[in-house]
Amino acid sequence: MPRIKIRCKRLKHVDLLIYDSVGLENVKGSVGHAVKWGVLEVRDVEINIHPIVLINYLAVVQTWLTSKVNKKVDFDLRTALELALIKARRPKLVVTNIDNSRRFSTLSRAYNKATFIAVQNAFRTDEVNDIAKYMRVTNFFCFGAETVDRYIKAGCKIDNYVVLGSLRNGLYRQAHPGNREKRYDLCFVSQYKPARFEESMPSLRKTSLQLLEYSERYCLENGKNLVIAGNAKDKKLPYEYRYYLENLHNRKTNFIPNNNQSFSSYRTIDESEVTVVINSTIGYESLARGQKILFCNFSNDSYYDVPGKYRDGIWSLRGDDVTYEDFSHRLDNLFKMTPKAWNSLVGEMAEYFVHEDRERLEQDDLAEHLTRFLNEPRCSVIG
Repeated sequence: MPRIKIRCKRLKHVDLLIYDSVGLENVKGSVGHAVKWGVLEVRDVEINIHPIVLINYLAVVQTWLTSKVNKKVDFDLRTALELALIKARRPKLVVTNIDNSRRFSTLSRAYNKATFIAVQNAFRTDEVNDIAKYMRVTNFFCFGAETVDRYIKAGCKIDNYVVLGSLRNGLYRQAHPGNREKRYDLCFVSQYKPARFEESMPSLRKTSLQLLEYSERYCLENGKNLVIAGNAKDKKLPYEYRYYLENLHNRKTNFIPNNNQSFSSYRTIDESEVTVVINSTIGYESLARGQKILFCNFSNDSYYDVPGKYRDGIWSLRGDDVTYEDFSHRLDNLFKMTPKAWNSLVGEMAEYFVHEDRERLEQDDLAEHLTRFLNEPRCSVIG
């Protein structure tokens, strides 16, 4: 349940408003130093009783209740409150890194005095069909052409697509430029979350356990070291650590806890010869950086497959009949393959999923778009 905060504060006008502090670190690096910007917190319910905000709120609710147009969209009192806060701050531009936010989609259509931009934060497959039921964003900055194709096919109402690539990839490349020395042979990307494994995603749990077993066995039989790139954060970290202690036989396996600020998982993958992953976004991001990635789905649930025309290839193993011998043989081939040979095989696929320009950073491209808009007369769509 969200917390309710009551305050009385006059809100300053801003040029750029970042919707949701989650993902703030990814977006704010693209905001120019001279730009007046602020953050709209949406995880908690903020009730600002300043007269200007209250007047805006009452006007929004009245318009919503009397307008047939607004009743057709997914509008509620919480969205009305957020719209009142946006009106009080009068931004030219509203940006979010939570691209699948239902309320952000509604706001982008309900308020026409600012341009709204959603920046993709994660790779999505089958859930796009559910997102399409409410996604009405005017501008969508996405990972690659695959996202454009998938979202159009699903019927998402997006006026303008901009293929940007992954902001996290760009920020990582800026913080850690150059090639990293290989310290590990095989990296296992954890997708552990207690609720996922115990309740909602049995196929993910099954594949994770089998992939961990195969990875550990392969390393033991071939004299290679194994590292686990952790997934859990903060209070959930002890549960993840205990999970791997209970399911690993080799106590010498390296475990690197997830730390977003230091890009721990990105560094661990780049410091590994080969990485195995189920369907985590970081697998596709790392593929764009030229890393050897093997996507594994040891169930018959197609949700965990590499989607579309690239479902099968040297980068993929899928099906509940995949044996250890299949896995071992595939890893043997990947370890023998030179980086040049690997990139010649997967380069087109990697670009399709996550665009990356080795000469430019994604956050610089985003900054260029934001600056151009802020210096031009207002329009809702960025070309």
